Amino acid sequence: MQLLYARAKIGRANKHLDDLRRMIDALASAYVATVELNSETGHQAIKYALPDGQPLSKWLLESALVIGDAVHNLKSALDHAWYALVAKADSTLVGKSTKFPVRDTSQEVESALHGSRIDVAIPALHQLIVGKLKPFKGGDGAIWPLHQLNNWDKHRLLTPVLQYFSPSGIEIEHEGGRVEKPLVMATWQQEGPYYVGYGSIPASSKVINKGKVALAILFDDGTPGAVQHMDVPDLLTYY
Repeated sequence: MQLLYARAKIGRANKHLDDLRRMIDALASAYVATVELNSETGHQAIKYALPDGQPLSKWLLESALVIGDAVHNLKSALDHAWYALVAKADSTLVGKSTKFPVRDTSQEVESALHGSRIDVAIPALHQLIVGKLKPFKGGDGAIWPLHQLNNWDKHRLLTPVLQYFSPSGIEIEHEGGRVEKPLVMATWQQEGPYYVGYGSIPASSKVINKGKVALAILFDDGTPGAVQHMDVPDLLTYY
């Protein structure tokens, strides 16, 4: 039954990640592109901005709640799977505190396994943990960061950073009919509008396609070091 719970938790986490992707797509689609002329320089720029009443900070807060739910469900799946394995091997070993042993050091993991008698009663599981999974700092590349994220979310929100704001598909028609399709470097984007083309689009040219916005959502500088600047939905899907 516990393995069914673990699968259900993973399914719920995937639902949250699907919701997050839809939120990202909806945010990208919400940006309105307009062409502005700088009367002082005589050049045009494409301005991308969210409509009034849609502050980015509100979206980041709402996304943090979804991210936290996904992280919690993934960590819960790990605990349910552990409970199921231990109970199937020896039901006398399970109790209220039975959960996947994640610790700061390998020595602490060994101590936890010894204290719960896993090392003696289920040596194959003990060897899997200490020899392969290594659920401690500097060990497994997924379990330790997931544990950190789950603990972090208990005390503060996993607020992401909106980064790599990248419009693509822009087309500018210059005098003589020449059409330019500029490549725009991705940029860090927070509150406020984003501009493309200042100093490079003459007033005589025409923006015939303002492009489409693409966004990437990353973990902020303040989150645990192992996940900083990682793409949120991609990383959690990997976990």
